[in-house]
Amino acid sequence: MVENIVLAVLFGGMFTLVFGGMGVFLLSRYRTARREAGQSVDWPSTPGRVVESEIITSLHDRRTENTSSTTYAPSVDYVYSVQGVEYHGNRIGFGDVVNTTRREADAVIQHYFKNAIVSVYFNPQNPAEAVLEKKVGSQSGFLVLVIVFLLLGFISCGVSLWAIISQFIG
Repeated sequence: MVENIVLAVLFGGMFTLVFGGMGVFLLSRYRTARREAGQSVDWPSTPGRVVESEIITSLHDRRTENTSSTTYAPSVDYVYSVQGVEYHGNRIGFGDVVNTTRREADAVIQHYFKNAIVSVYFNPQNPAEAVLEKKVGSQSGFLVLVIVFLLLGFISCGVSLWAIISQFIG
């Protein structure tokens, strides 16, 4: 009985910490992106020029399931000047882009094509910090990951508690 309880605590606790911890970490990243976007409301803009614009394609193989998936991420590099100093930027918006579809990536690239003149919004306290859009980027895939990790954390905690309680009542 004691061995089963120890195993339930060890494995259940480990899975709860890993999945729940990852969910909390990802949720924290999302909240940080939202906060940064809110702080950028008053950032001034300056003209910039797109120097590189492409779609990064990543192929992800799932050997155990013998399947693969492809993700697409827009990549935009630009230059801008603030008070005569030239800066380079590559942030489109705030937050991480996760599992962007080809259509979404194409829309970004068509908007921020090479040599396009764009408005660059920069932090007046740190002009090297800049974005092309003062908003949180596409986060639907990111939020799904947050929910999945948090659910797995809660489920593993519940299963562990059930295993421990069943040792006492069964």
